[in-house]
Formats: sequence, C-alpha cells, structure tokens
Amino acid sequence: NLPVWDPEEAQLVERALQLVPPDSHQAAVLMSTQGAYLFFGAADSDAIMDTVDRALAIARREQDVSLEMRIFSNAAVILHMACAWQRSVDTGFLAMELAQRARDPISEAQTRHAVIRSLISLGDLEQAKLQSTGMMSVMEKLGDRVWLPIGLATRALLFRVEGDWVAARADSDRSIALVEQCWDQLLIRVLLEYESGNFDGGQTYLERAAEIMLADTTEQIHERLLGAVAL
Repeated sequence: NLPVWDPEEAQLVERALQLVPPDSHQAAVLMSTQGAYLFFGAADSDAIMDTVDRALAIARREQDVSLEMRIFSNAAVILHMACAWQRSVDTGFLAMELAQRARDPISEAQTRHAVIRSLISLGDLEQAKLQSTGMMSVMEKLGDRVWLPIGLATRALLFRVEGDWVAARADSDRSIALVEQCWDQLLIRVLLEYESGNFDGGQTYLERAAEIMLADTTEQIHERLLGAVAL
C-alpha cells in the first residue's frame, strides 16, 4: 500500500493536493500516502499523524471504511519505521478492527506485519507470537511473491529473537525459495547464521547477497533498501 520513496512522485502528490478541495474524498486518498512522503522527508511523527487525522476525518465523514483502514494501516507502518513502536501497535489494532468490514487483505497483511515488528521491537514477544498466527493466515491466503516472503521473514525474526534457530531457518528457507534473487532476504539470513554461530553459512549467504546487489541497478537497490527497512 505504501509507495516507495520517489521525490518526483512526492511532489506530484503535493501538487495534486493543491488542486482538489482540502476536505474532499480525493484529498483524503492523497493524504493516506502523503504521510509516507513526510516520513521519508524527515518529518516527525506528530506532523505525520496530523496528516493522518485530517484524512481520517474525511474518510469517516464519507463512511469509507476501506479508506479508513488503509489510512490506519499506512500510519502503522510509518510509525514503526519512525521507531514510534507503541503508537504503531495501537494504530495497527485500529486498522485490524476494520478488517472484516473493509475486506482489504493487502492492508491487513501490511498492518499485521507492522504490528508484529513493533511488538518485537518493544520486547513483547508473547503478544507478537499471538499476532503471528493471524499474520501468516492472511499472507498464506494471499500466497503471492510479495507478502508471503515478508510474513515468513517476520516470523523468522520472531523465532530468531526467541533463539529457535531451527524454526527460524525453516521460515527463512521458504522465504528465500519464493524470491531467490531478493538480496534483502539473504541479508536477513546472514544475520541468522552469524547469530547462531554458523559463520561459514553466514559468509555463504553474504556472498550470494553481494553478487545479486552488484548486478542490480542503483534504482533497484534503493527500492530494495526501503523494503529491507520495512522488514
């Protein structure tokens, strides 16, 4: 749901906001992604949430549940990346409350991923483990090459933090098999191998990741780095 950082696209969003009525439904749709551009532009979380609140007010007035969920979902991701982890969790739960009515599995997958990552960062592993069941249910149903690998990598991180190397490797293996040329997934595996004391294995995965990175264009690497930040 969230855009990859693109300065030109950020400017287009800003210009589009100037062309539509400030309290219109179109403005709310634009503001639902503007928060991400504010984050990448180094705005603080309060400025981001001000944009979110304005978009939410419009979505609720228009009774657009799908847009409301998308706004909460995007905000949860942005707050996670801004290290406002408790706010990310609280906002993510608000999005999940709307999941059945909104019927937006992509937003739900994105939300659950952000919530679990924030819970892990907060050290609340018990709650993260409880939430991981719902996350994997959504991502397995989607079954695509974007969200399923992200879900598997996120659960592998949870297993890593718990010290369950076997389970972490199993999820990492599945994730890498789905996106073999995805160097950010390989870098996650590098950390797993080094943390578990398998330095030879870590070196092997590091070399594979480096080979793929060197074959990438600058633009592709930039986009994947942002994906790695999200993971």
